[in-house]
Amino acid sequence: MQINNAMQTALQGLQNSQKQLNEQASTIARGVERDQSPGDETSEALVKVKSTSNTAQANARVLKSADEMLGNLLDIQA
Repeated sequence: MQINNAMQTALQGLQNSQKQLNEQASTIARGVERDQSPGDETSEALVKVKSTSNTAQANARVLKSADEMLGNLLDIQA
């Protein structure tokens, strides 16, 4: 069923986003520990955090849409 595929893909995307956010948070924390001025590595990590956040939001919207479609199909079957 394609709705299941959409849900699985969205969940996998959310998990990947969480992993990437954790990695970038570690990068930012290491940069702050080394010196108080933000470097290129820290700036790049902050950009990646924003990008990953947008990706996570898109995956959440896909998951919500798939859930709503599944709910509508169940309502039609009832």
